[in-house]
Amino acid sequence: MSDGGRFAPLADAWATRTDGRPWYAFNDLHAIMALVGAGRIAEAEGVVERLAGYVHCGGPGTNVAMTAEVDLPASRAIIRFAQERYADVIDELLPVRRLIQRFGGSHAQRDVLQRTLLEASADVPVHLRCVRGKSEPHRNTPLDPRRTSRGQGPVGP
Repeated sequence: MSDGGRFAPLADAWATRTDGRPWYAFNDLHAIMALVGAGRIAEAEGVVERLAGYVHCGGPGTNVAMTAEVDLPASRAIIRFAQERYADVIDELLPVRRLIQRFGGSHAQRDVLQRTLLEASADVPVHLRCVRGKSEPHRNTPLDPRRTSRGQGPVGP
């Protein structure tokens, strides 16, 4: 599927805002998605390193907490998805899937992360998901591979 050339200009715009300064966690994730969509993985990884440093230094306010709890795992997951490291995507997103609403944004924007988790699960064997997620197989849930766009069944409820 073509992006219609949208990612490159978005990545260029975000690249001017991903220097060493703290940013709002929700916006950092959008920068990561734009960079990854444009194929600029190394730059996206640089943003993740900057975010990790920001969290390590700490500071007042909720942005540090949101960056640590949701932004870093989600950002790493987007990069890992582009690298086709689907088990790593699950490792990053599964623990925070119920925290994403704290992150802000619209349902559609948060849905990107839920769908990323869903698509990653289609490429990881069920037994591995159970071991990594320490849970039962995800039968008849959104993580059931039969319900992904690449599975045999329909997407959605």
